[in-house]
Amino acid sequence: MNDTLFAFRQLRRSPAFTLIAVMTIALGIGANTAIFSVVNGVLLKPLPYVAPERLVKIWGTGPQLDRAPSSPAAYLDWKRENQSFDHLIAYFGTGFNVSGGDKPERLIGVKISADFLPLVGREPVLGRGFSLQEDEPGRGRVVLLSYGLWQRRFGGRGDVIGQTLTMNDNSYTIVGVMPKDFGFPRRNAEVWTPLAFSDKERVVRDTNYLDIVARLKDGVTIQQAHANVVAIKRAHSTNPNTSENGGIKIVPLTDEIVGDVRPVLYLLFGAVGFVLLIACANVTNLLLARTAERQKEIGIRRALGASQFRIVRLLLAESAVLAVIGAALGLLFASWSIDVLIALKPANLPRLQEITINKPVFAFAFLLALLVGAAFGLIPALQSSKSEIEPALRESGRTATGGVTRTRTRNLLVVSEVALALVLLIGAGLMIRSFSRLLSVDSGFNPEHALTGYVALPSPKY
Repeated sequence: MNDTLFAFRQLRRSPAFTLIAVMTIALGIGANTAIFSVVNGVLLKPLPYVAPERLVKIWGTGPQLDRAPSSPAAYLDWKRENQSFDHLIAYFGTGFNVSGGDKPERLIGVKISADFLPLVGREPVLGRGFSLQEDEPGRGRVVLLSYGLWQRRFGGRGDVIGQTLTMNDNSYTIVGVMPKDFGFPRRNAEVWTPLAFSDKERVVRDTNYLDIVARLKDGVTIQQAHANVVAIKRAHSTNPNTSENGGIKIVPLTDEIVGDVRPVLYLLFGAVGFVLLIACANVTNLLLARTAERQKEIGIRRALGASQFRIVRLLLAESAVLAVIGAALGLLFASWSIDVLIALKPANLPRLQEITINKPVFAFAFLLALLVGAAFGLIPALQSSKSEIEPALRESGRTATGGVTRTRTRNLLVVSEVALALVLLIGAGLMIRSFSRLLSVDSGFNPEHALTGYVALPSPKY
């Protein structure tokens, strides 16, 4: 505690040094914490469902298609005959024109199997989910509302259950409201209705429009499930030339949601890691210069009997104080950055609502502060504690540079900083050049003042 209080007093006597060092650390830790919060929310945090590692998505494949939807008949075959899944559901995204009330609006919706909530292990915050009977023809006129729609259109009223909502000129009964963080299978879905296939739709095999998600049985691997699904497909196939793998691909749901963003985020994480290394080298140089000016003070301490460990501990306390203050400012910077990112709502970044400053992010920032404090504080502390007592006590020692070793260390740090900065600069320059080329691609027409749109008309009427 005495060392920490002394460190605060020393830093208060050098406000310019303290400000530069703290801001440098804050930039490095803040950038790393911000990117880690994105990596944690998108890649590391489990999906908000029960046993998400057992959730998979089933795709068809073709000669020119890596991922293709499935037909109603194929889905019903798999659901009825599979031996690999606890649950298997289908869905497709659609839109609903809502009329009545204060104003008409267009809602993003999903038609989905009635048992989709048992698949993910979630329940409505109000009301109930779908019953299996509501997946039968003519009985699917019920709807689940998203939390946002419930608040926006119904004012969050508790008596909304049982009311009707007119969508596409059909009347739907509201049976439940989903949790605020619920976004399955589409994060922007506002209403869910049962699939309720008609007898004619159930036998369709030549029209593929269904996405399929399943939960593996405990102990069943993706390879086993793939063989089971392929066997069922072949048993019902009218084409004798079915491809060797059955035209089926099974992908973990987490990988499906994350998609191609994983390598991009890891690349960004590596880039901000370079920024942190540059920040550490900068602060190390500052501390080397500062300890060179304090050689007489350190010499007096050693002459009075202070051990090398005691000197190192004293100087590391100063580094730790700088690191903690920098980390606190870095967390503030990271929080602002995340708020800006969420406000921008990038369309290609999944699980945006999962990105937040939570306990793992705090732990990461704290651990980073400890590592950074040790990284930039240990070299100056060790060098100062090993210096000779007699030269340090001379008057000339007040302005001594610390000898050949200290000079070599500072030169090495400068070379490392320049090398890392050059790598980042070249990478940023190449990225900007690539983006500039993308913007300058000739689209074949003049896009100035040109707009695009579409009109979705309800099928029962048109």
